[in-house]
Amino acid sequence: MPLLRRTPPPDADGFYQTGIPAGEITAESLTRVKVSGQVVLLTRSGGSLVAFSSICPHAAADLSKGRFVRGQVKCPDHGYTFDVRTGRPTWPEDEVCRLKRFTAVEEAGLVKIRLTAPEGR
Repeated sequence: MPLLRRTPPPDADGFYQTGIPAGEITAESLTRVKVSGQVVLLTRSGGSLVAFSSICPHAAADLSKGRFVRGQVKCPDHGYTFDVRTGRPTWPEDEVCRLKRFTAVEEAGLVKIRLTAPEGR
């Protein structure tokens, strides 16, 4: 996993430039970046760029230390598992907490993040 990277202030549309090349973000790994004081994890799932908080919504564990397999992140503390595209838990199925997700886009070959949930999700 790459080192934690800090970001400059947001642009006029509220996006933070991460400085991370979009090509570095793969479906097999998580990339950490610090955005306005929050640690955000980046990956690809279903061909889309995905960004979500590194804090487990169940008990605040660091999800970057958990397992990441086939678009799901598993919390290292209690085993809760979340679909990174929807934020919904896949285990336990009856859990109501959700991953905090953010809008991520690629522009000029770099990743930009806005600290709001993706539209339509």
